[in-house]
Amino acid sequence: MVTVLAQFAPAILIVSGLLAIAWLSENIAERMGKVGEVYAILIKIFAALGFFFGILAVVTGVVVWVTPTNAFPPGQAPSWLGDFILIALLLVIGIANVMKPWTVVPWAALLGLVGGLAAAGVAVFIMVALGVSLTSYWLVIAIIFIVVAGIIFFLFKWIEELLEFIAKVLTFPLISVPLGFIAIGYAIIILLA
Repeated sequence: MVTVLAQFAPAILIVSGLLAIAWLSENIAERMGKVGEVYAILIKIFAALGFFFGILAVVTGVVVWVTPTNAFPPGQAPSWLGDFILIALLLVIGIANVMKPWTVVPWAALLGLVGGLAAAGVAVFIMVALGVSLTSYWLVIAIIFIVVAGIIFFLFKWIEELLEFIAKVLTFPLISVPLGFIAIGYAIIILLA
């Protein structure tokens, strides 16, 4: 399986590059009238696969980086194994595609909610095990929930903000479109070499 990913690295880079320029393609298609609207819908469906191809691109970049030439039969190792530019493009464009939906979900709030609920659940479990009446101590459970949820929220909020900034930079059209064209061009060059 690992060697298959290494062999298809240029094809994965081309698809990832196409995903990176999907925004431009969609805008062009929308200006073409009725036929363009159909293409725009198809491009949106294709762009929805970006998250999964982003993961595939990152994994492929790591595989191309760490797979030795002796993992293949003699003389059949791809020439691009260990190619720094290919690895960098796969990782950057893969991360960009993975992070596109990142800004949609409020991760810090979600993690805070889960952590607060888990802490409140543990508190309820301990109180039930000790035979304490929950109706008498509902305020304690609420305070535990609020404190733990707040701590987790504030711990992860700065990480969320940092990742949101990275996502916005990598998915900004003036960066993602040239990056997509560079990725497609480099993959074609590798395949023709």
